[in-house]
Amino acid sequence: MVTIKKAAGVLVLVGMMMLCSGAASQKEGEVRTVTVQGVVNVKTDANDYIIGVSLVTEDITYEVVLDEKGDELSDYIDLKVEVKGTVAEKDGQKWLTVLTIKELEE
Repeated sequence: MVTIKKAAGVLVLVGMMMLCSGAASQKEGEVRTVTVQGVVNVKTDANDYIIGVSLVTEDITYEVVLDEKGDELSDYIDLKVEVKGTVAEKDGQKWLTVLTIKELEE
């Protein structure tokens, strides 16, 4: 009985470590809800039209879907924000669909 409990404890610990380390990576096309903090980066063309928005965290850069909320995120250029949204991976890139935005103090 004690051996089963130890084995179960080890399995739980290994599972938690995999989740924290990212070893349980997101599959292409899978959508998940996230809350991420990062700095907003805006890409513009030669005429200063916004052609892309990204959210840069310590270890991941999320490309932002340019719908109404994604466009709103461009108002926070170079600011640190917390974004709640959904993430899907396509061609090795993480795409963030913004649901809510909250500016953070640095």
